[in-house]
Amino acid sequence: MTQAFTRLATSTATTARNPAMSGGKVGQPSTYITALDVLPVMPVSPEILERYKLQSARETFVTYTEGSPDVLEGDTLTVDGKTYRVKGVGEWPSNLALLEIVIERIKGA
Repeated sequence: MTQAFTRLATSTATTARNPAMSGGKVGQPSTYITALDVLPVMPVSPEILERYKLQSARETFVTYTEGSPDVLEGDTLTVDGKTYRVKGVGEWPSNLALLEIVIERIKGA
């Protein structure tokens, strides 16, 4: 991790992923990644909403992490005690090796 990112990544996240479907049912999500250093959660810009084609009645946020951890759309991301659903994941369009994670939660939750 670069020193600059380490200074900015003041939040820690965990992810959970649904297990494979069995008998037509999906089990409870189980912890997948622990101790993922991320930037603090922040509101998304209109540019990010357009890039991921998001239109939702939910609150949409974004965070970033360094490298390419195995975070997928549909995962659950918990940051600073709040749980979000991952709606989009992609490389941040820059020359930095950052992963952009777009997340949502129900308004007021």
